[in-house]
Amino acid sequence: MEQSFVAWAKMRARRLRPVKLGIGDDAAVVENRASDTVLTTDTLLEGTHFDLGQCAAVQVGRKAVLVNLSDLAAMAAEPDAILLTVCLPNHGSGERTADALAAELFEGVCEVCEQYQLALAGGDTNCWNGPVAISVTATGYP
Repeated sequence: MEQSFVAWAKMRARRLRPVKLGIGDDAAVVENRASDTVLTTDTLLEGTHFDLGQCAAVQVGRKAVLVNLSDLAAMAAEPDAILLTVCLPNHGSGERTADALAAELFEGVCEVCEQYQLALAGGDTNCWNGPVAISVTATGYP
């Protein structure tokens, strides 16, 4: 499904403002007025990419950032900043409340940001009746 969607998305995006290097890879290079920017995003879903019964939420937060840094490294880009989006279950997870779970995820994100001197530029937080979903968008420069 992913490959056919990417192929369709490439064709559809041809009518939009072009990017220097884009759809079809894990990251993109966008030409702007000042310099090139490398962009990447990944989403991790509980039950698909991690199991909070088997790992700590802090590890999930770290992984969410690190998979994006890996994509930037594949483009020979220096990481600069991230945007963090988290969808938390209304009921929490296991013994953790949603607030405690959010704090643990955020701690993992912050550890990697400190380690790589990344800015946490913003993002979004929502609660819903589903499992944890965490998405990071990272920027870098060539």
